[in-house]
Amino acid sequence: MAVFHAVLTDDRRAPHAAVIDLGSEYTYLALRRRVEHIAAILADEQFDAARPVAVAMPQGFEYVACVLGALFAGRSFLPVDPAYPAQRIAHMLRDSNASCVLHDSRLSIDVVQQLAVRFIDTSIAPPSTRPSALSVVESEQPIYLIYTSGTTGLPKGVPILAAGLHNFLREQGDYLEVSAQSVFAATSSVSFDMSIWEIFLCLFHGARIATFARQVILDGRALGEALVQHRVTHLLMTPSMLSILPRADYPDLRHVVSAGEKCPTSLVEFWGDRCNFHDAYGATEATIYSTVTRKTVETTAPDVGLPMRGNDILITNENGRPVPVGEVGEICIGGVGVSPGYVNRPDLNAAKFVRIEGRAYYRTGDVGSLTVSGSLQFKGRKDKQVKLNGFRIELEEIESVGNRTGLIDSCHAAIHTAGTSGLSTLILFVVTRKSIVFDQATLKGRLGEFLPAYMVPNRIVPVAELPMTVNGKVDSAALLSTLS
Repeated sequence: MAVFHAVLTDDRRAPHAAVIDLGSEYTYLALRRRVEHIAAILADEQFDAARPVAVAMPQGFEYVACVLGALFAGRSFLPVDPAYPAQRIAHMLRDSNASCVLHDSRLSIDVVQQLAVRFIDTSIAPPSTRPSALSVVESEQPIYLIYTSGTTGLPKGVPILAAGLHNFLREQGDYLEVSAQSVFAATSSVSFDMSIWEIFLCLFHGARIATFARQVILDGRALGEALVQHRVTHLLMTPSMLSILPRADYPDLRHVVSAGEKCPTSLVEFWGDRCNFHDAYGATEATIYSTVTRKTVETTAPDVGLPMRGNDILITNENGRPVPVGEVGEICIGGVGVSPGYVNRPDLNAAKFVRIEGRAYYRTGDVGSLTVSGSLQFKGRKDKQVKLNGFRIELEEIESVGNRTGLIDSCHAAIHTAGTSGLSTLILFVVTRKSIVFDQATLKGRLGEFLPAYMVPNRIVPVAELPMTVNGKVDSAALLSTLS
């Protein structure tokens, strides 16, 4: 994307801060030099340009430099959270056919080093023998590949084209009034596409991004203090993350976007009269989010907004045909932001990426309706995919992994929401094997070998059997009714 070249090579931006990493400040000039170095390393290695470059490190200056270095070498990038289980990382690298892995000493490669992929520790990589000419990722090329939860027990790779991301960054830059004076907070895992918003929307407009230690992000009070200290102006978070922030004054926050989960009224009541507070809806498969609307304390409608320019929303019936305004059906997203389809999943692509009235759409599996004005009203999920703490989780993936452990006969994953607190918990009901002494810690450990921490059930409940409904499906409601 040529606009990033323009930002990095603009001498007027050179002395200004680009990234604040754990208190250390890096200018646009320092970022450009590091990006050129990373791009030169990739050019020297002569990797296949059609294969993505995996970047396995947490948010920070080096991560930002590596993803931009990959783009400036004409490659797409695959963000990999090094805290993910080794087996999951190995699947992502193998399934994506990554050409190499850029990492630092924080990545443990005990398992994944067996893969036929080149690992490059950028903290010790020797300087390139020659400068690298900045390249460009063309609009119809993938710019990044990100993995989401999958029903088969394995995550699915979603490529996003440069044109889709460029449209998103341009539109949201205008909508959220992003300027060179803006300050963004990076609080998301790099394997969560909210991190794309945090980094690219910021740098696209010559602003600066502040990154924090993981322990700060998980501590609401510490994070709140960091937002004030760094004078953060733009923030994207899930409602669950927003809820841990202290109810305090954030004098520099101008725009806060809630996405990834249904936004509760309590957050609107707090943020709605303190800043420009927005509720966004979308899917990883359609470039971060596709609709957004401002919420205030006077807001009563459950709308999640109009599609941004370049996007389109249709509501369809069970036959995949559009329904009239106001009628409830499946939400389908169309437009420039839609992915060309999952990596190596032609069967699923045929079902999820469809053509309706001559245009390409992604079937979200969400249920909603459109108002007369075209605004979207989100109603919930139509299958076993859920949102918890902002992460999209396929409950069937957890069940598939659980059944493969050999420690149980069968299992059923569900979300339990407490009636008084409204807090949601991930539960795994298990039918134990008579031939094995059941141990919850052992099962959790095995699940954690294949699933990221946010998908490991908070609670495991042994049951004698899984009750069935009259149509032969597990009776989730009956199981949840047994919980205290």
